[in-house]
Amino acid sequence: MFQKDIEEMFTVNRSTTSKVLKLMEQKELIERRSVPDDARLKKLVLTPKALALHQSIVEDIDSLETMLIQGFTEEEIQQFNAYIERMKENLTGKKDGECQCK
Repeated sequence: MFQKDIEEMFTVNRSTTSKVLKLMEQKELIERRSVPDDARLKKLVLTPKALALHQSIVEDIDSLETMLIQGFTEEEIQQFNAYIERMKENLTGKKDGECQCK
């Protein structure tokens, strides 16, 4: 992944992205590595510290989800997830990749 990819994905400007990435480098969460084909490009790579942090966060989320859905049937959980998906579609104005603009 490259800085430009992040700028496009999160629709943030170049300076904001640079500041965030610099902070992540200072915290040893990412490294910028040269690309053999283009010396101007720097690939962003997660460090082992970042990967461990990610794993810890995933475990925390899984644990919280397990606690939250206690006592719900599988059908209730599926229905809840369907409601959440519809809410997300309402926020983005898209359903299955199509614009639902009014």
